[in-house]
Amino acid sequence: MYEARIKIDLNIDDNELFLQEFNSVNYQKGLKEFMHKAARVEFSKEEALLFELLCDIKKDLSMIIDVKNNNFIKLSTTTMSVELDYEQIKIQDEVKIDNNYYLRLYLNDIVICIFAKAISTNVLKITKIKRYDAEVLDRFVADVQRSIISNKAKQ
Repeated sequence: MYEARIKIDLNIDDNELFLQEFNSVNYQKGLKEFMHKAARVEFSKEEALLFELLCDIKKDLSMIIDVKNNNFIKLSTTTMSVELDYEQIKIQDEVKIDNNYYLRLYLNDIVICIFAKAISTNVLKITKIKRYDAEVLDRFVADVQRSIISNKAKQ
């Protein structure tokens, strides 16, 4: 795991509303349908690049709106991560082993929601994450790795 500090809200997974929030955050149904239709169109290289850029901007705007509107369920605990990798998160606070948790991770301006299982008193293993959120988390972990490598190279 790699040392990284991010804000995390979490709660024992005991509320069906968590799944509803999980499914709605960062969900761009209209954009996905539009991208599916656009896949049948032939673009020049420049048009394809511009289309991809516009889609990324739309995704970012949707995430900002989610955060700004603060349409989130109140979770019982706010903590910080200590370390993380692509599949696990070590947190400052203690959790009950074998319990399932709903987490909201705040990665810069992006909020992602996941479900995880406590495999020790302070380590959670990700059990459910949406594909787009997994890509965001993977990029974040890769950036942390690059930063660690860069810092070691400077020493």
